[in-house]
Amino acid sequence: MTKHYRAIDGGTGHWAVRSGEVFFIDTATGKWSRSSHSAAQLQGWARLGLLEETEPPPFLLSATGGS
Repeated sequence: MTKHYRAIDGGTGHWAVRSGEVFFIDTATGKWSRSSHSAAQLQGWARLGLLEETEPPPFLLSATGGS
């Protein structure tokens, strides 16, 4: 299962965590790359209220057929 996070400030940053690998997705451009952050860091930021768990971006769903 893939978990998705976004920044609460409403920016274009989106992170996807799958099998322990973290990817950063710029939702404005659709470009993605491997993130230097760990899944534990993202979970910690979510606990602090800096990130929130969210649904995948719509363009990602259409490209992959789901999460």
